[in-house]
Amino acid sequence: MIEPNPLAGLFPGATVTGVVGGFVDNGDDFTLNWSGGTTIVDPTPLEADQLGLMIGETVNVFVGEFDGLEIDTPSITRPDGSVVLGGNQPVVPPEVPADPLIGNPPAPQLDIPPMVATTVTGTVINLVDNDEFLLDINGSPLLVDANLPDSQFLQLVPGEVVNVAGVLDDEDFDTFSVTRVDGSPVIPTAVAPPPAPVGVPPMVATTVTGTVINLVDNDEFLLDINGSPLLVDANLPDSQFLQLVPGEVVNVAGVLDDQDFDTFSVTRVDGSPVIPTAVAPPPAPVGVPPMVATTVTGTVINLVDNDEFLLDINGSPLLVDANLPDSQF
Repeated sequence: MIEPNPLAGLFPGATVTGVVGGFVDNGDDFTLNWSGGTTIVDPTPLEADQLGLMIGETVNVFVGEFDGLEIDTPSITRPDGSVVLGGNQPVVPPEVPADPLIGNPPAPQLDIPPMVATTVTGTVINLVDNDEFLLDINGSPLLVDANLPDSQFLQLVPGEVVNVAGVLDDEDFDTFSVTRVDGSPVIPTAVAPPPAPVGVPPMVATTVTGTVINLVDNDEFLLDINGSPLLVDANLPDSQFLQLVPGEVVNVAGVLDDQDFDTFSVTRVDGSPVIPTAVAPPPAPVGVPPMVATTVTGTVINLVDNDEFLLDINGSPLLVDANLPDSQF
């Protein structure tokens, strides 16, 4: 029995209809997903990233030549008859140079404010790079960039629904958190920390209260503070994990630096500790001299070990160590 050849329809003079899958060869060509598989398309005389094509859109490609690997085409149209390449209509290259891997990024959504930490929900159209994907939001595509190292890849499949937190800039949506509807993280670690919420002073011991968005590592999580995300780092050993679930409210004490909020205490609303031991002691409150016998009065925040506890002194936390044997509490 002779097996059917899925590429039999690719002969000179034929027209093939398919979906733009991605851009290859530094933007010179693009891939076309059609009923016979995936084929490289080489447009002439323009390069693929000059055609104004969008990943995921449907096009009709005229086959000028086919060498068994790629289609050389002088003519591309859309299903509505509009000309992408060839014909009497000139094709105007984009004003901004296109990304060689993804071509021209889709227009940003009008309801997403630029340069503000925002969370959006949509359906994955397809991956366009190891750390970039197209997200469908109410019928409009959004290019999302997770800024991962080249060795890391997003574990996403077309059609799944995800929540994406990040900032919209001029070209794409830079994300620091991608989670599925069940709360599980897609990005294993936060790559670009979000701007600190208003009211959290830098380099000062502070206690904030918020709602856990999701865990991004064994000792890091995103905390929602009045609608603004804050990346919290507990600096735990790799063998220890934060016992947190998305949606629970916690009190977090720590210091905001340039990258994230380094915490030394995470407690639940009932006062129970999330971090079993203090990892980074806070700066001593003002008025407590170093290396001098002193008596201070304060309110216990929580125990962090059998012989250590956090004491609140006029709003500033102090880590107190009683140096007891492990058998005493």
